[in-house]
Amino acid sequence: MNLRLLVAGFAATASILVSLPASADEPVSVALAASSDPADAGKARVTVTIRNHGDVPVTLAKYMMPFDWDGHLPNNQFEVTSSTDGQTQTYQSTYDYVNPVDPGMLVQLGAHQSISGTLDLRVSYQFDTQVNNRFTVRYRLPLGIVPDEQAPDPKSPTYETDPNRPRFIYSNTLQILVDPTAPLSGPANKTSSYAVATAGSP
Repeated sequence: MNLRLLVAGFAATASILVSLPASADEPVSVALAASSDPADAGKARVTVTIRNHGDVPVTLAKYMMPFDWDGHLPNNQFEVTSSTDGQTQTYQSTYDYVNPVDPGMLVQLGAHQSISGTLDLRVSYQFDTQVNNRFTVRYRLPLGIVPDEQAPDPKSPTYETDPNRPRFIYSNTLQILVDPTAPLSGPANKTSSYAVATAGSP
């Protein structure tokens, strides 16, 4: 399946999908924060953390997470708008073809584990700073991208609590300040702080 069609299919159902806080019914949460490194001031570097609060693993599609890419993001994963007029900032990369059922493109986030990383959004988004340099950012994680044999049955009584049912998880909204003169951080969009942790571990 073409990734562009896959993403479009998720987008078509976004209006009926609800973003819920982590709970017994929705164990996955996403948090977005500005980089804590003072050297990143004005660089649109943000840290994304995905947590599985549940007791069973959740399948995640690597190409829908902003981690460990050597260049642009392979698809439009963030909602980036001007804080002044609400204009959407342009995703300036290209939708790369990815086979969504390739086992190498799927990863299991274990029970009570989290995964996090920091990236520079300027690599993948064109920030219009001519009038304003303040922007609003939100990350959108689609779940339910799994091989056909693992797809949950919508008619099952446990469907609404199945961690692999199709839905979007939205992060909090983050305000960032972009300095157009700040250099890009490191080699393009490489995520150097990508890490997996288990609840209770340091």
